[in-house]
Amino acid sequence: MVVVPTGKINPIHYQPDNKVLEVAILGKCDVLVTGDKKHLLPLKSFQGVAIESPSHFLRRLNTLKGS
Repeated sequence: MVVVPTGKINPIHYQPDNKVLEVAILGKCDVLVTGDKKHLLPLKSFQGVAIESPSHFLRRLNTLKGS
């Protein structure tokens, strides 16, 4: 699937991060994994997309694999 951001999502004042967030939403992602501590991680989630650090995501993934 190719997703092209439209520029309609602007919760952050930093435009490149808005594009990443918009692609995650339009692509119907469950999780956006990012190391962006300044803009994206503080949101924790946005419009149904969880926003997690790589370490948190890997811990959660390993927990799911062990189940």
